Amino acid sequence: NTIVVMASSSKRAALSSAYFYARSEHMSKRAIYHQLISKYGDGFSKHAASYAVRHLHGISWNRNALRSAHFYRHNEHMSKRAIYYQLISSYGDMFTRSQARYAVHHL
Repeated sequence: NTIVVMASSSKRAALSSAYFYARSEHMSKRAIYHQLISKYGDGFSKHAASYAVRHLHGISWNRNALRSAHFYRHNEHMSKRAIYYQLISSYGDMFTRSQARYAVHHL
């Protein structure tokens, strides 16, 4: 038996946006959360954004980091070292150190 939990419309909308950012923009979980709560972004409540990032399933964060790394390598012509720091920066992509290492290693 599957238990279906009914989420509020705000939570469902935040989750929908979170999936877009994860699958289409290849963002990190932390960057998605910040995008969702930003008044310059989606403007969701912290509660709705937390719900959304907790319920993202089937996302490979390593793959997202690698896709971002490829973009920086081919479009910005950045070194592997610069890419690593861009990926982990709180002003950049906000991937974990492990995810950034994976991405740089697989470039």
